Amino acid sequence: MTMLDLEALDVLRDVMEDEYESLVHLYVRDSDGRFSQMRDAAAAGNAEQLRHIVHSFKGASGNICAPSLAARAQSLEDAARAGGAEALLDDISLLEQDYLQVREALIATLS
Repeated sequence: MTMLDLEALDVLRDVMEDEYESLVHLYVRDSDGRFSQMRDAAAAGNAEQLRHIVHSFKGASGNICAPSLAARAQSLEDAARAGGAEALLDDISLLEQDYLQVREALIATLS
């Protein structure tokens, strides 16, 4: 089961044309670095910084046609807003696991 909205992704690919590959690479490059930032913010107890990082990731994931990943990010963002960032390390790991599936599926669309 893919975590991508394949119909919406086809539309995005058609609209972006030659820029689609660059968009996927940009999303992957930016997203790959966000998880260490999330963990650092959580470990430091900085819920506001964690919320900001997750919010950005959520938006990018929605834009790249990964709605279930964006929804999981929304849940993490809501939890960070409620405070207790240190307790969210497991949630960050689960989000990262989902991201890795999306990453693999997106890269597969390039071939």
